[in-house]
Amino acid sequence: MNSSLDFTELASIISLNSYTKNKAGVDHNADIFNAWMEQLGFSVETHRREAIGNHVHYLSKKSEGAKLLLLGHLDTVFPPDTFTEFREDKEWIYGPGVCDMKGGNYIALAALRNVFAEQGHIANIDMLLVSDEESGSDDSKLLTSELAKAYDACMVFEAAGPIMMWLSLARVLRLFKSNSKVKALTRVIIIPTVLMRTWLQLIC
Repeated sequence: MNSSLDFTELASIISLNSYTKNKAGVDHNADIFNAWMEQLGFSVETHRREAIGNHVHYLSKKSEGAKLLLLGHLDTVFPPDTFTEFREDKEWIYGPGVCDMKGGNYIALAALRNVFAEQGHIANIDMLLVSDEESGSDDSKLLTSELAKAYDACMVFEAAGPIMMWLSLARVLRLFKSNSKVKALTRVIIIPTVLMRTWLQLIC
């Protein structure tokens, strides 16, 4: 890909099979993400499951103001030994989950890293990664609906059309416009929104 961006980290999770029914692979994906998020000061709350991968909830420090939840999933639709290769050319990168949605999770991580670098900490922004979205979220939907009650807004980092992305952006910006950390929070929202379509140019 004709870019100065380093996709080594992203490639490490794309190359890891995390088919929904592959609990070991899904949990390994979570373990890698846990390490990245802990470096940013997040604590990790693991909702353990026996038959499927664990769901993970990343918690930041809390202060006054609106609370934002970033939402993603760890699983993909590809069984082991079917579609596993990560590769890139001059315009695109390819692999299982580059769009749906390991790439989306990674964009959220990149935005959070930018906020941490500028502010020195992250507050009021949590992230939930579930393990069973591709099979219908039969287990995680109850957990998600319960946890969501604690937040003022939620952003999902799976690829979407431009209209839905900008509508979501406008809604969240309205919620956070009076917050003292609005500059940092705006970057959390705008960076992944723009990058989703033009920066990484991720495709399934």
